[in-house]
Amino acid sequence: MRNKYITALLLSASLFACKKDYLSTNPSTSVSSPIVESSTANLMIALNGINRYMYNGSFYSTQGDMGQGTNIIMGDLLGEDYLATGSNWFGAFYQWKDHRNVTGTYNTFSWQFYYGIIGGVNAILGAVDKATGTDADKKQIKGEALAYRAWANFNLVQFFAKAYKPSNLNELGIILRTKAGDIDKKGRSSIQDVYTQINKDLDDAMGVLTGSRNNKSHINLAVTQGIKARVALVQGNWAVAADMANKAHAGSLPMSQAQYIAGFSDYSNPEWIWGSHQTSDANSFFSSFLAYCGNFSSTHNRTCPKVINILLYNQIPATDIRRTLFDPTGSDVSFPIPTSGSTRRKYMQRKFLIPGTTYVPSQYYTVSGSSVGDVPLMRSAEMFLIEAEAKSRLGDDAGAQQTLFDLIKTRDASYTKSVNAGTALLNEILLHRRIELWGEGFRFFDLKRLGLGLDRTGAKAADNPYDPYVLQIPVDDKTWQFLIPQGELDANKLCEPNP
Repeated sequence: MRNKYITALLLSASLFACKKDYLSTNPSTSVSSPIVESSTANLMIALNGINRYMYNGSFYSTQGDMGQGTNIIMGDLLGEDYLATGSNWFGAFYQWKDHRNVTGTYNTFSWQFYYGIIGGVNAILGAVDKATGTDADKKQIKGEALAYRAWANFNLVQFFAKAYKPSNLNELGIILRTKAGDIDKKGRSSIQDVYTQINKDLDDAMGVLTGSRNNKSHINLAVTQGIKARVALVQGNWAVAADMANKAHAGSLPMSQAQYIAGFSDYSNPEWIWGSHQTSDANSFFSSFLAYCGNFSSTHNRTCPKVINILLYNQIPATDIRRTLFDPTGSDVSFPIPTSGSTRRKYMQRKFLIPGTTYVPSQYYTVSGSSVGDVPLMRSAEMFLIEAEAKSRLGDDAGAQQTLFDLIKTRDASYTKSVNAGTALLNEILLHRRIELWGEGFRFFDLKRLGLGLDRTGAKAADNPYDPYVLQIPVDDKTWQFLIPQGELDANKLCEPNP
């Protein structure tokens, strides 16, 4: 079996408008186009191509393969807070089936997507030292490439390996590829070795990156610190997590309440640290993040609006702006729906909206015919919550209370600084993490790192006819690991499958 994959990722940003005939190689490998006597200008074009690849879905076999947006949706559909209301697209994923199918669409996509990025940045790293250009440009390019590789490996190991904990560190992780043109058949490195490589790449990236960048689609020092904070949180390195998260959000203040209900699709929002910026000439219509969770007039949005877990909604205070993103009645006309024939559901969301959608209380929204919109990859709110959680786990209750207050007071003017301590404070922080990051792809990873297992009992809205089939999954079940795609196993006999 041969899969659609990146072979010419680095030709130029215009590659991404080409047909997928240009893309074919074995899974987990990426044969980049030769970069001979390259310049930093050409390598920056290559990085722009990777930025575009982050939201573009034209390389794969189904319209649901739309870059990182696909992985974001999967990351929440596997949890208990983000409920599907129909069986088309992602339905088998919501039922905990597709990621356990060696020929499944979405686990295959995730494997190929992240290794595509790794192959592309490896080619850049192999060329940058010999490229013509300034040292400053070389450092920026090298730092971005290293951070991208760390981020891709971090996502891969969380999807395809067991949770990071002392008893699992010698278990199988993922295949590490760190050199340009690396297409050799390889086995999977241990979880410990994978995290060692991730941290090395991040540390090396932080050694050369600064706060400058072309735009928020690019990675700078703050983004890299944010990725480092995520990794440290998973590893239980609380001091590092708190420090890196604090540095990452230092230059990105929480958004206003007016901005909070504006649709989460514009990376110029002051709270966004990193986001995929989709330009108007890159409209991918039905193959985009907002075609599956927004108000674009796709069949999926018309029939399967995303809803929040009732049990979580009921824990959002009435004075909290985040509560207004969900309609408990299923009849509020100020909640956007696509064109006629669309379905409303109780507890449906309006967090993610097409840019230009007009919010007019008690009236319909103005909906454009485009699915173009930016995809959130990192916000300062996440970093506040990482810092608060890490401080709580370090026993710094006062520091955790203050950090949590600094964020939540911007969401709820009635919120007062918590007087909780210890486990009660930690649970309060984790609750706000669930509320704040709803729909942004974190819940599966959080359940896995926290050892909570899945429990959807009582979560379904009364008017949701779609049976999730799976209500509970124990934390030690093998299904917490995605299966390695059959294409990889066929092409690379050294790659051991997951059970």
